[in-house]
Parts: sequence; C-alpha cells; structure tokens
Amino acid sequence: MSVIYNTVAQHLNVTVSSGAITGTIIYFTIPWHPASLIDRIRIWNTNSDTKNFTELAIMNNGAHVRTGDVANLDNMIYVDTTTKSVSASTLYTASWSFNPAVYHEDLYSRPYLHVRVIVQSSVTNTTYYCNVVGRKQYPSNITNADANHVIKNDDYRVLIGQGQSGAGGTGGTIYDVTGIAKGNGGENKRNFKLTSTNDYIYIGSRQKIDHFEFLIGTGSTILSGTGSTLQASIWNGSAWSSVGVVDNTSTGNADTLKFSGLVETVGTGSSVWSPVVFRYSDNTLLPNDPLTVQQDRITSGGYPIVVLPPNPPRYWTRFKASTYASEILFNKILPIFEVY
Repeated sequence: MSVIYNTVAQHLNVTVSSGAITGTIIYFTIPWHPASLIDRIRIWNTNSDTKNFTELAIMNNGAHVRTGDVANLDNMIYVDTTTKSVSASTLYTASWSFNPAVYHEDLYSRPYLHVRVIVQSSVTNTTYYCNVVGRKQYPSNITNADANHVIKNDDYRVLIGQGQSGAGGTGGTIYDVTGIAKGNGGENKRNFKLTSTNDYIYIGSRQKIDHFEFLIGTGSTILSGTGSTLQASIWNGSAWSSVGVVDNTSTGNADTLKFSGLVETVGTGSSVWSPVVFRYSDNTLLPNDPLTVQQDRITSGGYPIVVLPPNPPRYWTRFKASTYASEILFNKILPIFEVY
C-alpha cells in the first residue's frame, strides 16, 4: 500500500449531490484540496429539467458570499455569466472548461471548494450533481498551509444532548462524543447524531473558538426551502444567548447540514460569553455533563478515585437544526483557528 500526501498536480475528481432543490440558486460545498487548479466543472440534474444555467461562480467561501460579507465580489475567484443550455441530448448537463485552469484557494486553508450556479428560472424539488476535475497546487501562503489551524485535541470537548425539552433545551439524555468527534474512537458513536429539533450539539474549549468544521456522515434529507437552518447560541453566564451563523453546509436554500463544511458563529466576541463547567445542579439550562457527574461522585466519595480528563470552565457553543426530517449523522467536528 502506498500513501500519497500533498502531491503537487495530483489529479482531483469529486462529485457531490445537492439533494432536492427548490429555487434558482444552488451552492455546492465540495471536499477538495485547499489550493488547486480547476480544469472542468460539470453540473447536471436527474429530473429531466431543461432549465438553463445563467451563471457559474467559484468562490473561496460560499456562505460569505450568501451573507454579503464583505461584499460578494470579495470572495469570488471566478464568475462566468454566459448562459449554458441544458437539454435531453446532453443528458441535462452543462459543462465549463477552463484553459488556462482557474487557481482556487480556500479562505481558511481548509479542504473545501465552493461552487455556485444560478438557474434561469425556479426549479421545484430537482436534484443536481456537481462534478469538478482539477489538480493540487501550491498555496499562495506556505505558512498557512503548514499550520492546520485545528485546536489541540486535549482541549475541546463535544457533547450531544438528545430529547432536550422545549426551546430552552433542558433535561434529555447527554452523551459525551468527544473521542468520536476528534477521530480518536470511543463510546457513543451511535449517538453522534441529531434525531429531532430537541437535539443539540455542544462544543466547548478553553479558548473562544468561532469556526467549526462539521464532517457529516449522513446529511439532511429535508427538502430545500422548507426552513431548516442551523441555529447557534453561547452561554452568557446564566442562560443561552443566540448568535448568528455563517453556514457552508447548506445549498443556500434553507437546508442546513447537507454537506460537510465550515460553520462560523457571528457575535461571539461579546463579553457576555462566559466559561462554565456544565453542572445541571447549578443551572437546569446546563446539560448534565457525564464528566462532571463522575467527578462530583468521586469528590463525594461515591466512586473510587480514578484519573479523569480535565474539566475546567470552557467557552461553550451549542447548535441545533431548526427543522428535522431524518437522522443526521456526524463523523467528526473540529474547532478551527481563523487564518487571518
């Protein structure tokens, strides 16, 4: 067996599906090399829809373009406004070939490519596929490429709260999935998922982290446009405060957690964000952290003294999907340092 690592000009060929789309704009987040040359993009549908494409865009971050931050063109790498015809004779396919190839680099040096297409008129529950062919390339900033910007594994923790009642998210069953989220293995793998609108993901770190990489095993199957968004909140010392989300896991049609991708929270620089140890007896809005339960039982003499992971106060962010259709399974969740 051979291992290929970071070989320049290595061939790249990836295809992703949007799931059922309703609307005119589709964003694809594609697993990809952080820096590359793109030779061809091909997009087609499986619903025999003949509506043409009026624009293709390659971006360094799709969600930043959707939110208009700072201005749409700031995150654009390439835009083609030439109308591409779609017909049965081409198997409902449109292709863009680039000569010379288009150089792409992700905004945060992460392994994703962001593509947007605009359909001539609105489609309804149409599934599109995006295939990209290209080659690995050197990044423009070698320092950023050498640093992976992933928080050291002994700091952050990840919990899943399932069946937490009401909008406040109290009670329920809490699972520690930290080892699974880090890719180190461990217990509760089958619980590393969202199963309802009363399920939450909690991510805590001793540092204030506002970029998170969600690696999804089974994505959401909810139809786009039905209002499924990723919601986030931070602990303000006594309750959970909502913050904004810049979400690259969506096609841009209110259908979060369809793709693996980077998620950012907005507004976490506020001083209301407070570190805390999750102890349900201190505040019923806090999840009943299994690690805290074990430590408290040892302190009270209920357990023999054993070595447990550190449990200092952490800055916690929690996420949930506003609407739910089917189980969403996760492979990893990584806190990411912002590059710039």
